[in-house]
Amino acid sequence: MRATLGNMLRNWVRATALPCAALAVRLASSTVAAAAEAAESAAPAAPAAPAPAAAPSAPAAPAAPASARSSSLAAPRAGIVRLERAGRRIGFGVVLRSDGRILTALSALGSGNHVQARFADDHLLGVKVVETDRTWDLALLAPEGGFWTEGLRASSVDPTAEGVKLRRFGGRGREVSDSAISVKARQVLLGRDGANLEDALVLGTTVAEDELGSPICDEAGDVVALVGQACDPANRQDCRMSSFGIPVSAIKQFLRAAPPREPLPAAWLGFRGVPGHSGTVGGVRVIAVDAGSPAERAGLRAPSGKGGDESADLVVAVNDTPVATPDELRDTINRIALSGAGRSAAAPAPPTPAPPAGAPPTDASPPEPTVRLLVYGAGRFRELNLPLRAPVTIPAAP
Repeated sequence: MRATLGNMLRNWVRATALPCAALAVRLASSTVAAAAEAAESAAPAAPAAPAPAAAPSAPAAPAAPASARSSSLAAPRAGIVRLERAGRRIGFGVVLRSDGRILTALSALGSGNHVQARFADDHLLGVKVVETDRTWDLALLAPEGGFWTEGLRASSVDPTAEGVKLRRFGGRGREVSDSAISVKARQVLLGRDGANLEDALVLGTTVAEDELGSPICDEAGDVVALVGQACDPANRQDCRMSSFGIPVSAIKQFLRAAPPREPLPAAWLGFRGVPGHSGTVGGVRVIAVDAGSPAERAGLRAPSGKGGDESADLVVAVNDTPVATPDELRDTINRIALSGAGRSAAAPAPPTPAPPAGAPPTDASPPEPTVRLLVYGAGRFRELNLPLRAPVTIPAAP
């Protein structure tokens, strides 16, 4: 585990020159082309053909403007996600490179339930909270049912140094935009649990609550801070939370204490649940169903506005194995998916007659594996057959 954590941190905090813009979806080729043009302009020009001594030499080509390198910062970032609850944005987050999990501000999550992450290609995945730090207002989220292959990394730039240019990525609409931001100083602030925050970054701009968790990047596009909330210790008795920059040093300390990334589940059904009961019936209460998922197509019901939690289905068993917690549900489905037992979970199909002699061969691919859920809802039991789908890897390979 220590080696895993070490690899995660080294991958994320290694300072190199790869810009944040190179993480944008499907922009890798344009980034390489821009680098080639820059290299060509930097190479010495070939010697000119001999000319009369009196002829003036050709003027050198003008250097590319300094803003050209940073102009791509306005492009949406593949490593930045919008966090949503019930379709409404509640904040932003940063995907950790080589890890796939999402770093955000704890204060953006509220209760932490029913949160989804919308990625740069508009994929929407549910997330679960795996680690929090109330002192520094940090939370680590794990996407469920998918793995995002691109992410951001930490910067080695001192955000308070003179002449440093910083950009904050966030935005009020669906698109991720960037704007200039400054760090005025390092200061001791007061965290939510009353602890002092050493070396907190005082921002020159106030950030809205639905933009908490947004990253602040240097000119290379690497993260120098994450926007969180704290208050001035001078107003300890009347603490009013305001935005500040969570420095890389605090983020590194937080990630050292975080659990290692769990492997993706062997199968994905597209719903999340919590332990629950309906009278004497116990199981996993469905709290959210992903759009377009096998669970939605099978008719699994999440809480409705009128009935609340009691209107949601209760998953009692999987392939006749009782389940009482989300962990038991996940482990049972993984065992079925890995063993191939799901191919016989549904009712067997009637035998197919042999093709006549000389007929072309037919598709003999095995049937799609499924699991059979025993569900209790609206006062009765019913069975649902759900196909076992592999978790997605996004963005998809071109």
